[in-house]
Amino acid sequence: MIPQVFKIVLPSIGNEVVNLIKDSSLVYVIGLGDLLRAGNVASARDVTLLPLIIAGVIYLLLTAVCTVILRLIEKKSSVWR
Repeated sequence: MIPQVFKIVLPSIGNEVVNLIKDSSLVYVIGLGDLLRAGNVASARDVTLLPLIIAGVIYLLLTAVCTVILRLIEKKSSVWR
């Protein structure tokens, strides 16, 4: 039963992982520290946009890596179909 359920819920789990990474920047609005807040502090200290650009690139890389890994897992699980 587990392999059958796994192949059905895998795309949903993958979407949630990617959404969690993307939504983690919303934590900045609430006031907790994260990557975007660190970039904003460094940007204010150094008076340059480079830290914010680097933070954006890190978010993009995290999302891309998770998407690729989850695609590979989904391909492997499609063997069970």
